Amino acid sequence: DALVFEFPSTEDGASNNATFTVSNYTSVMISNPLDEEYDGDLPTSLDVDFTVDGTSVMSFHFAASYNEDGIPDDGAADLTIGAFVLSFDGMNTDTEITANQSFKNGDQVILEMSGKVVGDFTDANIEANTITYSETYDVYDYVYNEMTGFYDWVVVGTEVNTWEEPKIEE
Repeated sequence: DALVFEFPSTEDGASNNATFTVSNYTSVMISNPLDEEYDGDLPTSLDVDFTVDGTSVMSFHFAASYNEDGIPDDGAADLTIGAFVLSFDGMNTDTEITANQSFKNGDQVILEMSGKVVGDFTDANIEANTITYSETYDVYDYVYNEMTGFYDWVVVGTEVNTWEEPKIEE
């Protein structure tokens, strides 16, 4: 259930008074939308704890859930080093996206940021409001002009650049 490393906390230490523990790892098997070739293990929880002489000096906790497409719909991570805690959490649904971050020293907030967007984030709405843009431009090259003895800019072809963007206001 856990992977535990025990070792001395000092270079010349004679006893294994430091422990690095990785535990509570769970995952789900879902295809990854970011990599079509990866079907696999997406983490849902993980705990890491580093202790010296029985006192935690660093810990990390992670939890997440995913929708059926493998996109995270809820997640949180906390990193604690001594009295400092760095926290992230967020949520992603068809109607709301939130993100929160905080950095604290004990109970004192050093930095805190939050954001929330409300709308219709369904695939159908995004697809219905996605516009394809196209830009055509000339490709130039220097060509030697025997009559003038100089190189002139000459159109040697055209290129088309095409991309899609959702109309964010929709």
